[in-house]
Amino acid sequence: MKRVVTVIVVTALVGVLAYLGWSWLDGAQVEAITVRGAVHADSSQIVALAGVEVGTALMDVSPEFLADRVRRHPWVQAASASRQPTGTLVINVREREPVALALDARGVPDYYLDAAGYRMPAVPGPVVDVPIVRGVREAYHPVVPVSNPALRRFIALLPDLEAFENALLSEIHETESGIDIYTAVTPSGQSLRVRLGRDHFDQKLDRLQSFWMQAVLARPETRYDWVDLRFDGQVVTRERA
Repeated sequence: MKRVVTVIVVTALVGVLAYLGWSWLDGAQVEAITVRGAVHADSSQIVALAGVEVGTALMDVSPEFLADRVRRHPWVQAASASRQPTGTLVINVREREPVALALDARGVPDYYLDAAGYRMPAVPGPVVDVPIVRGVREAYHPVVPVSNPALRRFIALLPDLEAFENALLSEIHETESGIDIYTAVTPSGQSLRVRLGRDHFDQKLDRLQSFWMQAVLARPETRYDWVDLRFDGQVVTRERA
């Protein structure tokens, strides 16, 4: 009998506490909004996209809908939100990782690119140390990746480049024939223009590395007008007289 009474009392207490908790939440308001994980993205812009103000009923905030709105920020790759018992609304974001920096026609930093080709606006502060991209002709769009498939294929490789290949790469140029790159400075004091075409970039970068070791470093006095890797298994060059 005592056990039955105890169970009834405990059940009643749980019910009362649940009711009180629900009643408190039902009347709770957003007291503060905190953004976590933002480095390049402006936290005030993220809060504005969230569309929630201090004083809003906490239970009226949908974390899923809020996160979906925040993901529209060009720097935000993923987002989530949670309502805290203290009344704080926490927005967690994971930013896109820049792998290249596009310059405009004047040579001024315009936007960063991530490995999927999405564009993130340049922000005040130190420039991220990534290769430069020139020649992108399409207009900037905050939530649409660049359309050139050759450029997208090339920048998708950048996060996985070996240290030596990454050190060789200085600039990326979008051209009519595909992708050209400019290397780091050679022993002869020039940056090599290398024609890569539109595909098989991983194989071509391997060939460039071999050419650098076997020709550029072995013959440091030689200067080149260009190096062409567009043809399978070949390295075509034009040396300067």
